[in-house]
Amino acid sequence: MNDTQYRQQVAEFRNRLTDFAQGDVPQGKRIHIDKEGRRSRFMPSPTAIERMTLYGKRRFNSIVRVMALFEVTREHENLAARSTPVTVTAAGAYWQAFQGTTLEPACHTCPGLLMLDGELPTLITSNIGLRRHIIVAFADCMIMPVSINKVDRYFDDSLGWPAFEHAASMVLNSGRSWRDGVSAYAEGMRLIFGDMISILNRDYFISDPELREQFEACKAFYEGLFLTPINQAEMNNYLSSVRAEMNIA
Repeated sequence: MNDTQYRQQVAEFRNRLTDFAQGDVPQGKRIHIDKEGRRSRFMPSPTAIERMTLYGKRRFNSIVRVMALFEVTREHENLAARSTPVTVTAAGAYWQAFQGTTLEPACHTCPGLLMLDGELPTLITSNIGLRRHIIVAFADCMIMPVSINKVDRYFDDSLGWPAFEHAASMVLNSGRSWRDGVSAYAEGMRLIFGDMISILNRDYFISDPELREQFEACKAFYEGLFLTPINQAEMNNYLSSVRAEMNIA
């Protein structure tokens, strides 16, 4: 893709942003970026458990990107000069990359949507390029089996949101780096998982097939989330692309 094509693509996305980057978050409403459902982001894997490990890795990478975007936002919007800190609260998803199915739902790789001062996170900046990246990060999804989706929702809705909120608030308000935010989220989730490290090394037998699958999914999710290293070269390229798009007139 040459520079002209890239600018045209960005311009098209900017037109779409007008419709869904500045609104309220209606309860239960989803804004699908790929309305025709062509992009499934299906990641082939031999078993559902291995797919859960991949999902944990995608979750980790999404957390990394959100924290990096919030660090860029803090610098670009000079949030340190604010008289009051940004209030960060988690909410149900609003943007969704594509539509899943009943048996294979599109699961968000972010734990939830983070509202800033009670508004969509795009409203904290007027920069369209930065807004686009924020939407893409929070809309990212991966196809998962419906049974595994239950485990994911348990960790997100009831447990994972406070860790996500705390990490984001640290980056936005305390001048900490995106790496610090990632570490804070991981530490909060480790408290939730408790003795999962020891559980990983044991062979528990659970007779109920569905419960056993969900237990194995928990272990796989933990492995993907906590044993995934930060790819510094990839992050350097990502941040460079974000800043380049922010500078497009």
